[in-house]
Amino acid sequence: MQDQNDQDNQQPKSVVDELRGYLLDEIKKLRDGTTTAASSNAITNAAGKYFHSIKLELEVCHITGRTPRADILGVSMSALPEPPQERGKKGK
Repeated sequence: MQDQNDQDNQQPKSVVDELRGYLLDEIKKLRDGTTTAASSNAITNAAGKYFHSIKLELEVCHITGRTPRADILGVSMSALPEPPQERGKKGK
């Protein structure tokens, strides 16, 4: 019964969570001998580039004061803080 409640309360997986799952699956396949090192290398290389792009976007948002895109972070927009107001502009 507890497992069903946990499943009902789970939010949809973010892209980051899905990529983590793919990486863990690839490690298991490599250990089991059901994939090649070249295949695992290609998958981890692509995932690493994706994670790096997320890091760059977060750094740009931090520097510019913008709010990161919610789809990148895997959170709902309501969970994000209000973006800072630009200097020299008055509130709404």
